[in-house]
Formats: sequence, structure tokens, C-alpha cells
Amino acid sequence: FAQDPLAQDGGLDRMLYNLYMMRYFQYVDNLEHIFNTGQGVVTERSPFSDWIYFDSAYNQGWIDRTTKAHYWKMRNMTIDRILRPNLIIHLDAPTDVVMSKIRARAQTTHPWEKN
Repeated sequence: FAQDPLAQDGGLDRMLYNLYMMRYFQYVDNLEHIFNTGQGVVTERSPFSDWIYFDSAYNQGWIDRTTKAHYWKMRNMTIDRILRPNLIIHLDAPTDVVMSKIRARAQTTHPWEKN
């Protein structure tokens, strides 16, 4: 995908849809944990923010209009079945700042993030 996003016919479409469904099921598991234990859960992404990536790929021309319509149809059928998160935090930083912090961290505690 990184070399040619359009190489596989519909590959990105399927990947993004499957990622949405995996996030949806993981979110359901997280809700189960909350209800069973009373503990909170922190997630990196949720089904509620997943549409941003799908729309961005569509705006780049990597996804067909009919696929986008199908995604939104399926999302609208599933998203109202789960509780919304109490808090969403969106972190935004310039790429050069993030990369410099990753490089600094790689030198001390996370050597696998070197490249």
C-alpha cells in the first residue's frame, strides 16, 4: 500500500472496513470490561473516530464512491448500538516535533523505534 495505494483492486477499501469492524468489536469488549469490573479503559482509537481515516482516503482518491456509501451505511447501522465514550482527546503535533521525540526516546528506552 505504501508504494502504490491503488495496486490491489479494492484492497484499501477492505482493509479500512475490516479495521473499523475490529475496532468496533474491541470497543464492545472494552465496554464489557467496564461493566463487569467498574474499571475504566483507555484506547488509542475507537469506532467513533474511525470515519476520519476513511474519508481522508476517499478524498485522496484511493476509495470509490460506492465503497464510501457502503461504509457509511454499515457504520450508521452499527455505531448507535454502543455507548459513546465519556472523553475523547485528540493529540495534534507537527511531524518534526513527533519525529524528534521518537528519536530521543529511541536512544534511551525504545531502541526498536530507531528507524
